Amino acid sequence: MRRTTVRFWLITLTLALVVTLPSAAQENTCGTDIITEMDTLLAQAQEAFASGDTITGNAFIADARALAAPCMDADVPDITQPVTSNADWTPIIQEFDGVEMVLVPTGCFPMGNDPNAFYLDSIGQFAQGVPDGGIQCFNEPFWIDRYEVTNGQFAQFGGQAVQTSDWTDDNLPRETINWFEARDFCELRGARLPTEAEWEYAARGPDGLFFPWGNEFVADNVIYGDNNNGQTAQVGSLPGGVSWVGAYDLSGNVYEWTNTIYQDYPYNAEDRGESKSDTTTSRAMRGGSWVNFASFMRAAWRSGCSPSSCRTNFLGFRCARSTGSLPQGCWYNYI
Repeated sequence: MRRTTVRFWLITLTLALVVTLPSAAQENTCGTDIITEMDTLLAQAQEAFASGDTITGNAFIADARALAAPCMDADVPDITQPVTSNADWTPIIQEFDGVEMVLVPTGCFPMGNDPNAFYLDSIGQFAQGVPDGGIQCFNEPFWIDRYEVTNGQFAQFGGQAVQTSDWTDDNLPRETINWFEARDFCELRGARLPTEAEWEYAARGPDGLFFPWGNEFVADNVIYGDNNNGQTAQVGSLPGGVSWVGAYDLSGNVYEWTNTIYQDYPYNAEDRGESKSDTTTSRAMRGGSWVNFASFMRAAWRSGCSPSSCRTNFLGFRCARSTGSLPQGCWYNYI
């Protein structure tokens, strides 16, 4: 078996062992000792598979499954199968070096195709009616930040930027940052910027919702032009705006950089414009911001901007990472 196949198989199996943190009533059954033993068994399984010893690896996995059985939650989602409806997914969160990320499962969604959303057209003007971007599918799950990167997080990890944010409270989004600075910060965390398709899938899901929370605009769910108090807001301050995977502020507060080169639709699944060598072409921004009106809050809204010169107080970012960069262990929290 090829090593990459073994790694993905182990990741999938590890995620399939997801459990909730134990309640007080479950403490004796699902306590710290079992969590520690589970971590040990999974680490041993990973070593066995890496060395080609699948028999021993399978034995460790079987022991881990047996140990986890009393703790398993009946509603744990099966991440080995593509999700076909937003309602079929139960959000999962995990900390990576103290930063909460949410898991985005495998599945497909209809990109774009929103007659009421605005986008930046080929002549540099905003037009209404985002074209059909095609059905986009993800064969492997990925992680995306639960919240926009904050000023506090940016400082904690030693992020570097030419300009400071206009508003510098720790829990406000890090804005006034160009694409290169955002990209480099995500790499400091062992992560990356999300692709444009990843971002939209995390916002809309298989249902292709027009907004992260549903198909109707709800002003109380988003920080935008009519309720912004003249600036950004603390990340995660409007829980009604959370998306199907548990990500906050995907609409409003600040625009968010993606890794994708901004191109007209249809979105080519074979060449998603993720060039690392192109340092001049506009990169896609998503999400709308605190200065915009309601039509810019739609999840299909898209625009592009220069990766070097675009720095505004309504432009920020969040990071993503592939499931190949899982932390040790399999114990994840449910929202």
